[in-house]
Amino acid sequence: MFTSRQPFPTLLPVVREGKVPENVTQQDSRSYIAARSERGESTRECSQQDSRSYIAARSERGKSTRECSQQDSRSYIAARSERGESTRECSQQDSRSYIAARSERGKSTRECSQQDSRSYIAARSERGKSTRECSQQDSRSYIAARSERGESTRECSQQDSRSYIAARSERGESTRECSQQDSRSYIAARSERGESTRECSQQDSRSYIAARSERGESTRKCSQQDSRSYIAARSERGESTRECSQQDSRSYIAALR
Repeated sequence: MFTSRQPFPTLLPVVREGKVPENVTQQDSRSYIAARSERGESTRECSQQDSRSYIAARSERGKSTRECSQQDSRSYIAARSERGESTRECSQQDSRSYIAARSERGKSTRECSQQDSRSYIAARSERGKSTRECSQQDSRSYIAARSERGESTRECSQQDSRSYIAARSERGESTRECSQQDSRSYIAARSERGESTRECSQQDSRSYIAARSERGESTRKCSQQDSRSYIAARSERGESTRECSQQDSRSYIAALR
């Protein structure tokens, strides 16, 4: 057991069979730090090439909390739960700070704030229900907050990003709302019941807003200012098909029950 206040140049001891070897100090930090629990339950390995500080805090009751703060590191941090339930991998090339806090009771909260990073953040729920991937090339901030009770909420606000934003509720019904100011993006929203597929491709549009209720009835409203687009709205009951093609129109509004 080690505290989060321990300075970096002191290597963390490797615990084996209840024996703790003497601490080894290193002046220059090209190091390998491995912390292993005595019960054969978990293994954590962190390799850092040129990092300034690594702080890991772990409780020994089969429940763990990991907090890693890095000022100027090119590092790889992998945090894995001891129950074989989840795997989280975050790779950051040039980020300033990464903070991950996870509770080990089968419910988790992930909050990642990045000021100026070119990163890939993947957050996956432990129940095998959902996978969310967000790739950001030049964004200023990404905030994801998810509750782990079987329902989830994701809200992403991006000022000047070329991004993909998906928000999905976890009750078998879903709501997707995507607002894009000046992006060249592809937004696909699909319901989880195998009933419907919606794909919208926009070359040079300003905004696309789709709101759909998932109770077997649907409402589609599309407003386009200056797009050359193809909009297809189809009801899921096999009753009706509507296809609208617009070459040079200013606005198209379709409301379907």
